[in-house]
Amino acid sequence: MDDRPKWTVEQLELLEMLRSHDEAADDLALAAVNGALNHDPDLSRRLEQILGWDDRISNSIRDVPVPPALAEQILHSLDVSIDKPSPVSNGRNTTRKWRPWLAVALTTGVAAVVLTAAVLSQSLPTMTPETLRSMARDRFVADQGNDLEGAALSQTAPPVRFPYSADLHPVDGMVWRSVAPFDRAEAVVYDIPLGTDQKATLYVVRCRSSALPQRPPRLPQLRTLGLAIAAWQADGVVYIAVVESGANGSADAAYRYLLKSSDGPLA
Repeated sequence: MDDRPKWTVEQLELLEMLRSHDEAADDLALAAVNGALNHDPDLSRRLEQILGWDDRISNSIRDVPVPPALAEQILHSLDVSIDKPSPVSNGRNTTRKWRPWLAVALTTGVAAVVLTAAVLSQSLPTMTPETLRSMARDRFVADQGNDLEGAALSQTAPPVRFPYSADLHPVDGMVWRSVAPFDRAEAVVYDIPLGTDQKATLYVVRCRSSALPQRPPRLPQLRTLGLAIAAWQADGVVYIAVVESGANGSADAAYRYLLKSSDGPLA
């Protein structure tokens, strides 16, 4: 006579969600599952098979070559889906229907997260802070005196992947425009008017960089050619602010005026 415990559908579903014997032993809510694992070697072996399958998926993902354009396709799909409403359940039996698929969804979700992380890490170039500040300076100088066309923020929203910095004050009359990549990194520019003879430009670059702060520094990191330049990273992008000196104000003062953490008049 087989005296092993009979497994319910709920217990089988919980088993699919476990990632170790210790997880079942440590969670009081899984006491029944832990007891069944201790008395039923077949179920214990089943859990080990699940864990082995997870390992094989993880190892296989690392060996899959990532197409260069896949990252942008994923990000574009995310942008498109932002405005779509999420489906709402209207029946009491929906939980029962999706439970058997929960383990598959979890496994697929883990694989997708690992794959997406690999895609993004490979697609975003890495640039040094010095290179970023130098390129921003050179572009700002090259643009001086040119009649640049941009889209007003009040009329056309910039791409969601290139947000204006939450650490800077928005200024009336700002416009944004697309620019040539920083090396291989996509970029968007925000032109910020600071008066009749003074302006700032915020470069938003989709790249990675080491040794950059997570907030804009209180003082510019580079002063050259009458410009104050600072770089930081947040929101998954790198920001480089370039502020020029004006007849009635210094570049440092204009930079501090832009910082939300340093409220004060432009002077």
